Order: sequence, then structure tokens, then C-alpha cells
Amino acid sequence: MLNVSTEGVADFSTADCQMTFESGNYPNGDLVVSKVNINPSALPSTNMIDDNYWIVNNYGTNKTFNSLADITFFNVTDIGSTGASYVKLFKRGSNEGSSDTWETGIETALTVNSANESVVFNNTSGSINSFSQFYIGSSTSLNTTNLKTEQFKIYPNPIRENEYLYFHNLTEYAQFTLFDTSGKQIVKITIDAQEKVKIPMLSRGIYLYTVETKTKIENGKLIVKN
Repeated sequence: MLNVSTEGVADFSTADCQMTFESGNYPNGDLVVSKVNINPSALPSTNMIDDNYWIVNNYGTNKTFNSLADITFFNVTDIGSTGASYVKLFKRGSNEGSSDTWETGIETALTVNSANESVVFNNTSGSINSFSQFYIGSSTSLNTTNLKTEQFKIYPNPIRENEYLYFHNLTEYAQFTLFDTSGKQIVKITIDAQEKVKIPMLSRGIYLYTVETKTKIENGKLIVKN
């Protein structure tokens, strides 16, 4: 978690992401970046580069801004074999996972570094003026498959350590991933429709979760009480 209220570099190293902010209107609050090491349910491009994507949660007072100069993603497997002009950044509409489709490649990569498997996107068009989910793919045709809109719900929330977590509206196998606010992965398990999850011993605070099936995805916050 980093507070972004002024210009400079915001380094989310645990989530393989770095952002540069210049003068302008800032998020003016905390940003939390999580790297999810699976593909999203619906891919924005038919030509995958890697099987992960990023979720950026903006807890600042400004949900839109104009100060982001560039964003860099690291450890993007096989990115070095792809020319920068073919690498596109795709964005999904909200960081709660309620949007069904991805926007057509909003930015083209500025540089690709095969040594550290990184890719830099300049925000020259100003299209990244809010935060959400980001996926790196190729410039080939889009997959227009939609996600189901019915949302998962988890309960109880807040929860206490060693209590069981239940899932409402879950009708198929899913992957449940829990992160702390720095983006570090705490729990990653596969669950079935009727399964409950026992929360491990966690410190009191706020955690981020992702529940993903073949047809939909939900992201949210889980509050743990002692």
C-alpha cells in the first residue's frame, strides 16, 4: 500500500508494478496493487503473453486523475520475445470485477526489456485516468466473451481468525486468492460450490480477495477481527 498525493515514483515491488506520477491531479490517497497469477475468465486478446493480470485498488479521494505518466509491469513471462509495437495494455471497467468486457488496447508498449521481463506503457493518451484491472496482451483480435453479472458474496465479513468463510452464488469450481494490502499472496486454494474455507491465523486488518471461475470474477475486501 502506498499513498500517492504528489509527483514521484510509486514502487509496488511485491506486485511487480511501478508507476510514475507527474504534476497534476493525483489519486490523493492509498493505492493497493495485486498481481493475480492466473488468467482472467474472459481474455481481451486471442494471443496471450502471460497467464496473469493486475488489480489496482484506489482508496484515495480522487477516483479519476491526470498525473500518471507511465506504468511498468515486471516478470511478464515471455514478454521479451514480443516486439513493443505488438504489446497492448487492456483495462477492465472497475476494480470490483463487475464489468463484463475489456476495453480495446488502451496503450501500446513504449519499451520491452527481455532481461527483467518488463514492459513500460506511457500514458500519452491519458486513457489511464482511473484504476482497475489491467491485462497485457497482443494486438490480435479481441475475445468478446462476456462474464455473468451475478455477483459472488462471501460471509461472514468481518470474520474472525479460525472461523469458516462461506460463498453465496458460487455454483462451480473456483479459485479463491487472498492478499494483504501490500499485494502479497496469503492464501490460494481451489474450492467447489459447497465448500467452506477456514481462515488461517491472520493479523487484524483489511485483506483483498479474488474469487474466479470459468465464467466470472469478483474482487473485494475481507475484514479480519481478532
